[in-house]
Amino acid sequence: MSPMSFTYADKGQRFVMCSLNGAACTWIASNVPALLIGCPLNASATANKANLLKNKLGTNITVVPCGEKWLDALENENELRPSIEDYLGAGIILSKLTGSKSPEAEVCIGAYEYSKDKISELIWDSASGRELRERGYEQDVLHCSQCDITTTVPILREYKFIRSSL
Repeated sequence: MSPMSFTYADKGQRFVMCSLNGAACTWIASNVPALLIGCPLNASATANKANLLKNKLGTNITVVPCGEKWLDALENENELRPSIEDYLGAGIILSKLTGSKSPEAEVCIGAYEYSKDKISELIWDSASGRELRERGYEQDVLHCSQCDITTTVPILREYKFIRSSL
């Protein structure tokens, strides 16, 4: 399902969006105190919710840019590749988190800070952006490269994601 395939008539409906890599990452992290889903679209809301949970639970925050699977991986080559949209999304979220940051987080924030005025162009020209455009999903690439257009933050509860309340 494409984000751009939804219409106003779909508002309030529930949908299951499939992502093999997202499912694998969710399964690996399913025992953490709280598991949120963030991206450029909801970056500030995700950071705000994470900051609240950090204070409430007294725990650290880990941000994982999950990456994506190569469609054309070679034999003996890892199918997982970093994706700049995940990396930049993580950088946006990390830049808004309170507290100290690891060196890895600082580098991710630095990438975001350097690129924040051209995120849409970078995602458009990225490997995954080109692949999606070649398949006819140009509008999806444009939509998903926007920052902070929603305050919805999915949180894992009882093996399913629900809308978290801020």
